[in-house]
Amino acid sequence: MQPGCQLAPGAEITPPAPFDRDYAKIAILERSGDVRVRTCNAREDCAPSLLMPKSPPSRGGLWSAIVDEIMRKLKSDPPRYVSAITMGAGQLNDAIVQQSASGIDLSPVLRGLGAREASYELEFSRLDPVKVRWNGASGGVDAAALATGLFQVRLKGPPPSEAWVLIVGSGAMADETIKREAELRAVVGGWRDNADIEGRNAGRTLYRAFLAQAAERMNAPAQ
Repeated sequence: MQPGCQLAPGAEITPPAPFDRDYAKIAILERSGDVRVRTCNAREDCAPSLLMPKSPPSRGGLWSAIVDEIMRKLKSDPPRYVSAITMGAGQLNDAIVQQSASGIDLSPVLRGLGAREASYELEFSRLDPVKVRWNGASGGVDAAALATGLFQVRLKGPPPSEAWVLIVGSGAMADETIKREAELRAVVGGWRDNADIEGRNAGRTLYRAFLAQAAERMNAPAQ
C-alpha cells in the first residue's frame, strides 16, 4: 500500500508486524470526509486490521474533485507534505491569504501565536516554481507571478515554527481556490483545532497537498 493510493470498498488493511524502532502511521481519508488514523509503536501489537466499509458513504460534487487532487499530490511525493505539529502555543498556521490594495493580511497565519501584541520576523521561501521565458537575449517574468505563489514561512526567533502559505491575487482563479479551501475545511472540519494530535497531523498533511495542488493550478497555462 502506497501513500495516496485508492482503497477498494470492503478492503482490509493489515497493520505491520511488530518492529524494533520508531513508529508507523496509517491515515485514511474517507470519501465522506472523515479521517481515520492508526499509530503503531515499536514493539507493540498494532492489531486489529482496518476494514473499509463495503458501501462507503460518499460526498460528491466539488469535494470529490478535491480528494482526487489531494491524493494525486500525496502519491507523487509523500514526504514533502508530512510535517508534525508540536503541541503548545506559538505555532504558525498553514493558510491561504489574499492580496488587496492595502497589502496582505497574515492574520490566518499568525493566529496560533496568541492574542498578545508582539513583533515578529518572518522569513519567506518560495516552494513552487516561477516560469521564465528566455529567448537568448531577454527573459521576462510577470510581476504578479513573483507576488503570488506557495511559500514556506519561518518564524525567526522563539518559538521556532514554520508554515506553508499560499498567496493569491484576485480574479476567477483566486476565487475558485478560496472556494475549494472552504470546502476542504468544511468537510474535514476542525483539522487545525483537533485536540487529537494525530488527527491534526493528518489534517495538515492533506492541507499541504491541497496548497501545492492549488499553486500548480494557478501556475498552469491558460487554456
